[in-house]
Amino acid sequence: ATVPQEIDAKKATILKDKLVRVIGAIEARSQGIDKTEEYINAVDRYREKVLFETFMSRAVLPDVKVTQAEARDYYQTNIAVFSTPLMLKMKSLAFLDEKSGQNALRKLKAGSDFKWVSGNVTGLAAEDDKSILNFGGNLLAITALPADLQKMVNNARAGDMFLYNDPAALTYVLVVESAFPPQAKPFDEVKTDAAKSVYGRKVKEALDDYVAKLKEAYETEIF
Repeated sequence: ATVPQEIDAKKATILKDKLVRVIGAIEARSQGIDKTEEYINAVDRYREKVLFETFMSRAVLPDVKVTQAEARDYYQTNIAVFSTPLMLKMKSLAFLDEKSGQNALRKLKAGSDFKWVSGNVTGLAAEDDKSILNFGGNLLAITALPADLQKMVNNARAGDMFLYNDPAALTYVLVVESAFPPQAKPFDEVKTDAAKSVYGRKVKEALDDYVAKLKEAYETEIF
């Protein structure tokens, strides 16, 4: 019978990998690499990794189960984790100094039109200034904003105004045009992620419990 080409290809790959491993090991021994501290440490780390994975798969993981009820409870308790972030659409003006930004903000809060203010204040950064952060015009998730600004606008609503000093460069006047509050994703859409989180927690608890039992059974010796 004729051996299919794909099987021949797999056989060739397997044989090549085997030869590389065997010849590589022989060459390493001939050069004394297997006696070096780096090699010995690498082998020890690999051995420890294999032993730990074997221990986990046989002694810990078989008893770890996650029910859908547990995943749903985690979802409900941590609903913020499974929600879309606050989305904001803002208008912005970038100023070279804080005083100019404060002056513009006062005008806006007094009722002046944004477009009028943008054309009648001093201290604006040049439009081609490469340090300007692009806040205006686009719908942005607050998670995409600088960390300190995220805290400032965390509960923002349409019409709110902010003065933001970028630590690295400019001062910004921000006017919220529209705000879209966080929305929880459906459980069915995120149940796998919720189950993974519960599973990870249970594995850690099971391992901690196993270690505690070992400590009780075997007295710890300090050298």
